[in-house]
Amino acid sequence: LSQIRTGIEKNETESAGIAAHSMKPLMTMLGIQEGLTLASGIEQKCKDGTDIRTLASDLDKLSSICSIALKEIQQLKPDQRS
Repeated sequence: LSQIRTGIEKNETESAGIAAHSMKPLMTMLGIQEGLTLASGIEQKCKDGTDIRTLASDLDKLSSICSIALKEIQQLKPDQRS
């Protein structure tokens, strides 16, 4: 997430897109479809040259989803984590 944010802040769409792409396997593995959709959308918008300022909203949503997922994982008992 921080690499995507940095890419957006520096107007570096290529690095933001690569960072978004790298999140897709994790979203898939965790079964977080909305996160996968957002990461894919950010990646595609970076490739398409979409106004990078429009990505901030998508990134905020993705960050929120990741925070919720992390909290849920942390609440699992140790024997439920694997």
